Amino acid sequence: MDLNELLDVARTAGEPRPVDRSKIGMGGVDPLGLRQINFGLMDRVLPDLNNVASHIRPYTLMAWAWRRVRHILERGRRQSAQPEEMRDFVDRIEAIYAWSQFLIDPKADIPGAQAMRPMLDAVRYRFGGEEWEARRNMRRYSTGFISPLNYGPSLRTMGWLIPIEGAAGIFQPDPALEPVLDAFEKRFEAELDHEAFHRFGSVSVKRADAERWGKLWTMDKPRAAEAKAMFTRLGGERAAPARQKGVALIQAAYADLADEEATYEDIRMRMADARNRGKTILRLRIVMDEGGWTLTPGTTRQGNPPEPTPDRLETATSLLVECGRL
Repeated sequence: MDLNELLDVARTAGEPRPVDRSKIGMGGVDPLGLRQINFGLMDRVLPDLNNVASHIRPYTLMAWAWRRVRHILERGRRQSAQPEEMRDFVDRIEAIYAWSQFLIDPKADIPGAQAMRPMLDAVRYRFGGEEWEARRNMRRYSTGFISPLNYGPSLRTMGWLIPIEGAAGIFQPDPALEPVLDAFEKRFEAELDHEAFHRFGSVSVKRADAERWGKLWTMDKPRAAEAKAMFTRLGGERAAPARQKGVALIQAAYADLADEEATYEDIRMRMADARNRGKTILRLRIVMDEGGWTLTPGTTRQGNPPEPTPDRLETATSLLVECGRL
């Protein structure tokens, strides 16, 4: 029986009736199909987001790194560069940024803490040679910002990066972001004479330099211009219509809670209640809510229960907080 048949049966049912014992075995990731329903709902409410890309600064950094590629080509003696040279430069900037953030905060909320660990004790790191190339290639598809698992998709769909036609993997920042990138660069413009920021190819960076830069472009202090640009693309005039409505719903739910300390889980519950015209909707009584997960009545928090996985709503909430909209 498919979903439409189930819905037809539900519409005509006048009372409960017995059903055959379930043949679904114990275990499995999603035996009731609720996970896929959640994915479908998120695609309708908050398209183009994922559960990782929850901070403004990485968007700015990647747009700035590609602008820096243009700067090198325009102001240097070279009129062109191989695509791999340009990509290597941007990968280097991204890796230096991640390195710098983990140096000032080992628990920094960016991907790749485990993979970056060998660099944290290095006095100096050379961005060149086999070790760097292996690390770079791994980051491109796993823990790097440009990875499809992290900020890569939304960097493009939200208009921070524009693909160069006919050049796979090569981008330019949206020209409208120039004032944003100028404001970002202002904090560390005195550091731009370092070879890591103005030349292609192999360069070396001292740990002390990376740590100093980490304090200048820290993750948790986006500038006002960055916040404005992000909101425009997240839920403002440049956002997809569906996401505009989804973000507006988040803001309305937060405002209705009238609680400055409300969590994203509180917002989630209020958004769900809104579907029933302000009345609390029926929730399964076989469980009780706790941190986004559910526990069967009578169980305790002893042992190692699973932690809730961040989702797109948490991403959107985090970005809205950084935008000053929640």
